[in-house]
Order: sequence, then structure tokens, then C-alpha cells
Amino acid sequence: MQIDLILLSFVFGFLISIIDYWEDEKKKTPPTLFTILASFVFLFLLFSKIFSVVAGVFLAVIFAKKFDAKSWRIFLIVAALFLPFFVFFSFQKINLSIFSILSAFYFFLFSFFDEIASDYADKQKGRKAKSLLVRFFKLRPFLEISSFVYSLIIFDFDFFACVFFFDVAYNLEKRLLLIWFWFKLEWAFKTFYFNLSINSIVARSNFYLSFSYIFYSNCNVFVYFSYFFNRSFWK
Repeated sequence: MQIDLILLSFVFGFLISIIDYWEDEKKKTPPTLFTILASFVFLFLLFSKIFSVVAGVFLAVIFAKKFDAKSWRIFLIVAALFLPFFVFFSFQKINLSIFSILSAFYFFLFSFFDEIASDYADKQKGRKAKSLLVRFFKLRPFLEISSFVYSLIIFDFDFFACVFFFDVAYNLEKRLLLIWFWFKLEWAFKTFYFNLSINSIVARSNFYLSFSYIFYSNCNVFVYFSYFFNRSFWK
């Protein structure tokens, strides 16, 4: 297995989860830095052996009309601007053989079905929302299943591993938010006790402000992270 491809897929999944979270929360400013990074990782994966998976999923998302937010428009613009650079200077060229194109179409079908099934599941309410079929659709299982079958057929499990670790990274969001909350809470207490020896009034103010900011920001790790690393891009 190519560990570098698996790691890139993991990073890509994590970046996409940040962008999706940001758009779902309807923040005023797009996470520009994360979007640019995601565009470059996308191009690296596109110009690799898993081209068929990346191209198929990308086309499925376009046909499902999921690129409807400002962040995704930035993603497309950056990818389009740097695509010629990758075409001429990439160490690995895109495999445009008939088998590769058919493989991309294969992944496109299952990925597109994932999008349709997921949208259907999100619209269900009441008892239907709790049904096994709806829960199954919410897992977006068809791309993973199809990539596993494909890997079995060609005896190359890089395809399945990349899809699997992309999904793992994409679904880390809630766990990381919880971990970040406790980290910031511990930091708030330490700040309080440190400042207490200097100035008790300032210390208490810092503590209450820190705790309030943590609580009312809904444990938003991506807001904190983007603020420190992305502030120069917020226009």
C-alpha cells in the first residue's frame, strides 16, 4: 500500500469536514486557508493512481449540485488555476486508459447514488427518520462498498484504503470538538490560577470571559483554528 496516498486521503477528508462544518454553520467568512489546502490535496490525489476514484466522486458531487457555497467556488477556482501546473510538472500523469475511464464512471455511479440516498435520508422525519433504511443511507455506504469490490477485483487495496480513511477523517469532527472543549476548559482554569497570584480581579475576568467564550462558541474547534491561522485571508 502507498502510505502517502492514504495519509493524503485522510488529510483531505479532514479538510472537507472543516469546510462542510463551516458552511453548515453559515459563517460569514469562508475558511479560505482550508479551502486552498483542500484544492492542492485534491490535485495531488487526482494526479495519482487513485485518479478514477477522485474523478468519479468529484463528478458525482458536481452533478448532485453540492458545489453551491462560496467555499466550494473558491475550491474550484484554485483547482482550475493550478491544474495546468500539475499537468505539465506533475511526476505522475493521469491515466486516461479505457479501463481507467470506465473505473471513474463506476465510482461516479456509486458516489452519485450515495448523494441521492443521503439527501433522501436527510428529508425524512418522524418514524421514517428512524428506520433502518434511512440510517443505512445516512452512512453513505455505497462508495466504500464499491471501492472494496473494485480493490478485490484488481487486487489493489489502495483504492479502498483511501476511501475508508477519507471517511474516517471526515467523521472525526464531533470527537475532536469534544476533545478541544476539554483542552480549552483546562487552559481557562490554568490561566485563572496563574493570573490569580498577580491580580485577582483581572484573573477572574479572564477566567469568566474564557469560559463564556468556550461555552457559547459551542466547542467550535474550527473557529479557533481558523482564527489563528486564517485571519489574514478573511476579506
